[in-house]
Amino acid sequence: MRLDRYLAECGYGTRGEVKRIIGKGQVEKGGRIATDPGAHVLPGEPVSVMGREAVRKGPVYLAMNKPPGYVSATEDRGHPTVVSLLDQGEYGHCGLFPAGRLDLDVTGLLLLTNDGPFAHRLTSPRKAVPKTYVADLSERLGQAGAEALPRGLTLGDGHQTAPAMVWEMGGRRVALRLTEGKYHQVKRMFAAVGNNVERLVRVGVGGLWLNLGGLRAEFGPAGEASWGLGGAALDLGDMAIGTYRDIGTAGMEAALDG
Repeated sequence: MRLDRYLAECGYGTRGEVKRIIGKGQVEKGGRIATDPGAHVLPGEPVSVMGREAVRKGPVYLAMNKPPGYVSATEDRGHPTVVSLLDQGEYGHCGLFPAGRLDLDVTGLLLLTNDGPFAHRLTSPRKAVPKTYVADLSERLGQAGAEALPRGLTLGDGHQTAPAMVWEMGGRRVALRLTEGKYHQVKRMFAAVGNNVERLVRVGVGGLWLNLGGLRAEFGPAGEASWGLGGAALDLGDMAIGTYRDIGTAGMEAALDG
């Protein structure tokens, strides 16, 4: 395998970023400084970066309870990123990035990975992986809103939304399950029916769920049936905000099983 590809698969960045590391003389191959990104790494041959062994990493799948004020990106000039919350000693060289995004003020379930095909499947409109949110509204939803959301509605920019599932949880709290992810879509959908979102938490991605302060439990047996979850859901429990956990391939498969 080419040295630049080997280091990229170890999580040291893109092929271009890896070439710059090699150009700085920070890479050793077989005990000698390597200068050629195209040099082949032989089976069992030691490779190190700045004196630290470079080990190829398999796909990583993390679930995070995103806190407010963090950008769903790998870098940003104005705000801290969700990637900055990770233990850099353990995950700093894994090339992790958020699979999808949550708005700056939105909290809840966000997945991070270094598996590009998985991220594409999770976010592609054609795959229609459902995302579930719990929203605290400024007013009760009302019958008109409860009927309009499942039919689909027209947003201010003319976009016609796909039908969404809505579950009134009592008072001004509503759960919404949709298969799209347009810019500020949940907030814009409620605005289209004359309401405002005061707090928004994503609790589900496909069949992967957070159970934050009992939010998941509030759906109850009837809610489970109507949302089509059955026994396929993987409950991550009540993760503290700002924390994350490795969900492995089981969690990856659950996320795609909507």
